[in-house]
Amino acid sequence: MYKQQNSDVISFYAISPVHAGSGSSTGVVDLPIQRERHTNWPHIQASGVKGAMRAHFEKFSNSIADVKDSKQQEEITNKIFGAENFEGDILPGAISVSDAKLLAFPMRSNAYPFVWITSPAVLKRALRDLEMVNLAAHDKIQSVDGTDALALAGGITGDVLLEDYEVTVSAEIELPESLKKLLSGADKLLLVSDEVFNYGVSNCTEVQTQIKIDQKTGTATDGALRYEELLPADSILYSVLMYGNTRDTSEMPAESLIQYLKNEVITTHIQMGGDETLGRGMFKIQWVKEA
Repeated sequence: MYKQQNSDVISFYAISPVHAGSGSSTGVVDLPIQRERHTNWPHIQASGVKGAMRAHFEKFSNSIADVKDSKQQEEITNKIFGAENFEGDILPGAISVSDAKLLAFPMRSNAYPFVWITSPAVLKRALRDLEMVNLAAHDKIQSVDGTDALALAGGITGDVLLEDYEVTVSAEIELPESLKKLLSGADKLLLVSDEVFNYGVSNCTEVQTQIKIDQKTGTATDGALRYEELLPADSILYSVLMYGNTRDTSEMPAESLIQYLKNEVITTHIQMGGDETLGRGMFKIQWVKEA
């Protein structure tokens, strides 16, 4: 069973564009990214986050030269993430991973090359998640309406263009202490209205064209043109992770489990989403709780 104290939050800073795909579409974009049903905000589904963590563990196992140590690492991976057939039985995993939720979105701006935007609804939800795991204490988020905006970092003032949308920054306020670590990578951050945030994440994601070249003619193959949507580099997301003792007979304690995960395996970077061979989906990670 998962306990409130056996938990952590991990932030993901996108170093490269990310394609966590939702399948094919008949719309303008052939390969859209995953989005939440009720908000339409981009996210990475929990299965993708957990799968990426498992793949990271397996690569770590493969890098161990000693066969005995490598086998032991493989068993630990199964204990943490579960196994379909472990000693003849199905072994449930010892961790629970949430969707990676969007916290700050980068947008082209006239004030700087780009600024990050977030909104009251986004921050309130993040605070609820942090309260669930005892990392926040009922902090309040100031409301913002229409084209008004508040600076959360970077000393931004006056009128600021966000792509084709203009907002007016009236003041700078301080982020709740519990959110500072999650947003430490956003040094030019605006709190905009939920309406402006929706405009940004719905209309300002990256769309790239992909074609296939016919090696005989050197021209594009007929029918191979497609448009792929990407979450831009510099996007910031977070995920809540809860954990318990492993569920095999050894019952590795939960605390040992998370310390091993944070200190030995998933320490600085992770790859999530598709197109890994194109360098996409690379994230710098940060654990909120100190190791």
